[in-house]
Order: sequence, then structure tokens, then C-alpha cells
Amino acid sequence: MNSSLTSASVAASLIVAVGIGMLCRRLLPQHHLSANTKDTLNLAMGLVATMSALLLSLLVNSAKGSFGTRSGQEIQMASKFAMLDRTLSLCGPETAELRHELRALIEEQMGKMLSQLGNWGL
Repeated sequence: MNSSLTSASVAASLIVAVGIGMLCRRLLPQHHLSANTKDTLNLAMGLVATMSALLLSLLVNSAKGSFGTRSGQEIQMASKFAMLDRTLSLCGPETAELRHELRALIEEQMGKMLSQLGNWGL
């Protein structure tokens, strides 16, 4: 989903929620609008804000961990390819064609990965 469309839908939802809240305030009896009720509502909203912040921090931490794992796997794979290329180069000139094919295969796969990242908007 487009980020602009997401932002617009969240903003529209908030505006609708504020309108419903203003309508409910007019319909509520006066004894429901006392200072104790307002304090209780403030405490509940503080709890909601705290839980939202906790959830967001857990989401960011999970994404960071996932990225770190993926990055580590890619580094390990690249080092294995480099080691394979070096080993093949030590075997002599008869492996030159195989090394060339290995490089072409790796470049092709990297191109596919980069095009997928481009499709995701990264």
C-alpha cells in the first residue's frame, strides 16, 4: 500500500473519531463529565499511549533483528563465494571458464535481488 494513501486513511480515521467523540460529549449527561471522570479518562489514555509505544518499540526491535540476521547471512554467503573463487583460482587456469560462469551467476542473482528491492520501494 502506498504510504501517502496510508497516511490519508489514518488522518481520516482520526478526524472521524474526533467527530464521534464530540458528538458523544454532547449526548452524555452532565454527571459523566466530572473531574473524576476526566482524570480516569486521562489515566486510560496514558495507558493506551504507553502500550502503543511499547508495541512500536517491539516492532522496530523485531525488524532490526530480522535485518541483522539477513545481513549476516548475505555476508556469510559472499565470503563463501569468495573462498570458492579463490580455491578455483588455485586449481589452475583450466577453472577459468567455471570461475567466469560463477561470477555471471552471482551477478544475475544480485540483479534479481536489487530489482526486488526496487519493487518494494527501498
